[in-house]
Amino acid sequence: MKKIRIDEKDVDLLATPYSLVLYTREFGDDKDLVNDSMTLVQGFQNGKINGILLLQVIWCFAKTAKMMENVKIFPAFDDWMMGLQSVDVGNQDNMILVTELINERLFREEKKEEPESEQQSGE
Repeated sequence: MKKIRIDEKDVDLLATPYSLVLYTREFGDDKDLVNDSMTLVQGFQNGKINGILLLQVIWCFAKTAKMMENVKIFPAFDDWMMGLQSVDVGNQDNMILVTELINERLFREEKKEEPESEQQSGE
């Protein structure tokens, strides 16, 4: 779990496989969290910020964090956005935390075991 600061409040973020379901349910069948996360990260790397996409991903991760705490009521994206007074979408710290969470939880590499012949080569 990561914590970011939005609208002068600390917001817990968590990404799990369930985040994929929440994202598609909220934003439509043609929206995919993995694809949008890749677009977001590539944009960050190129110095381009898609503010609405960033906020959609943050919303999804914030809702996932609450759901995992058994908080069943969380505002829909539009209601959540209307409740914000201000957002600094260019906040580097928030972008780094979101990128880390995406990389850690959505794009994990499986560790491959070395073949037995390489493990025993020291004998």
